Amino acid sequence: MSAHCCKYKPYHVDSFSIQSLNEDLQDQRSSRDYILKTGSDLIGKAPSSERAARLEADLHMLNNKWNTVCVAMETRINDLETAIEQLKEYEVGVFKSYSYKCYFVELKN
Repeated sequence: MSAHCCKYKPYHVDSFSIQSLNEDLQDQRSSRDYILKTGSDLIGKAPSSERAARLEADLHMLNNKWNTVCVAMETRINDLETAIEQLKEYEVGVFKSYSYKCYFVELKN
């Protein structure tokens, strides 16, 4: 048998970092919710309607930007999960092919 034969091992993809991204995203949502609630409270206590309108506009802009970032992150996380699954399937196929090759090399020897 060849010295390098049958030593191929599929690369182990750890989903820990994806879980960590999801947890970070959820933590940021909690922070955003707190900021929105605090901002709404400030709008209600604003000394003038002009100041309240500016705070409301700022809060609305912040929420829109957050939603844009959130959607982009969720899309990228989903794309990453899909790519990892495809990599796993590919590596299983490569490993099986490599195993068959090693089996036939052993049979010849």
